[in-house]
Amino acid sequence: EIAQSRLAAQWLRKLLPSAIAIAGCLALVLLSTAAAWRSLRAREALAVRLAALNGQLAESEARARLVLDSAADGVIALDAQGRVMDMNPAARRLFGLDPAAARDRPLADLILPRDARGGAPGLFQAGVGAAAPRRLETMLVRADGTRFPAELTVTTGMLGETALQTAQVRDITGRVEGQAALRASEQRYRGLVHTLRDAIVQTNAGGVVVFVNPGWERILGFAAQASIGLNLLDFALDADRDALGAHLAQLRRSGQGAAGTPGGAEFRFVNAQ
Repeated sequence: EIAQSRLAAQWLRKLLPSAIAIAGCLALVLLSTAAAWRSLRAREALAVRLAALNGQLAESEARARLVLDSAADGVIALDAQGRVMDMNPAARRLFGLDPAAARDRPLADLILPRDARGGAPGLFQAGVGAAAPRRLETMLVRADGTRFPAELTVTTGMLGETALQTAQVRDITGRVEGQAALRASEQRYRGLVHTLRDAIVQTNAGGVVVFVNPGWERILGFAAQASIGLNLLDFALDADRDALGAHLAQLRRSGQGAAGTPGGAEFRFVNAQ
């Protein structure tokens, strides 16, 4: 029995290093497996996050594209040298341009009249870094050669180290025509007022005279230039001044007398003579 015990002890001593090595290998395998599992889970989490970010980016791009595609104004994307990169449908309709044919061409050559290109140097040239918007009202030209008045706004932004520009174009034909019609109407009105024999006077909300016709000077004897800037009450008889003031205040409160609304009453005015 003693001999057998010694043999067993010797055998155990011989096996112990191998057992320890095997245990170490098993532990290393377990640690490597755990690390690989954690790495796999981290990669899966990163893939999920990247997919979510890509989805958000695609959704954001889709929203931006929807806004641009539905915008009433023409929007044209430019590089730093003013060459066309892209344009929205409104710009295509406004100028009658083919986006593929317009790409990489200088925008100035496409929308500025030939006789105006020399007068806008650097309009579509980006400087260093972002800059304040450049805005002007000018005549632009369509692909068929027709001209129209437009409000043009050019903005510059930075995408990393790259300067990009956006040209926003608004057709203001209606506004310009409306302003021209208003000026023509005012001229006709003034022409009519100047031919009337009655005295015509216009005041602001405070009762200060801003316009008188020749009939005012002929009837009351006060020169037009001397009358403008004075209060209408200064020309009323003392006995009627308070009543005229109350009448004008009532007109202001009720809104009468505005935009041609009649507010008739009788008052007496002094004569310069």
